Amino acid sequence: MVCKRRTKAVVIAEKLSEDIKGGKYDVGGKLPSMRALMKRFGVSKGTVGNAYCMLENAGYIQKIIGFGTVAAHQRIGA
Repeated sequence: MVCKRRTKAVVIAEKLSEDIKGGKYDVGGKLPSMRALMKRFGVSKGTVGNAYCMLENAGYIQKIIGFGTVAAHQRIGA
């Protein structure tokens, strides 16, 4: 039997993408800080950074220097 294990970063990215698609975050609305997500999921900064990187590459979020991370208008490319 093959058992695929998802990394913590994938689990976080999936949860946040579901929240974005479900309307929990308004378009352009700030997402939780890395520190808040580290505490919420009990993970390191690198793990949260990897999750945010996955979401950014998938078009769910945008990073705005000096402001934070926001939900994209829609999944870019969808």
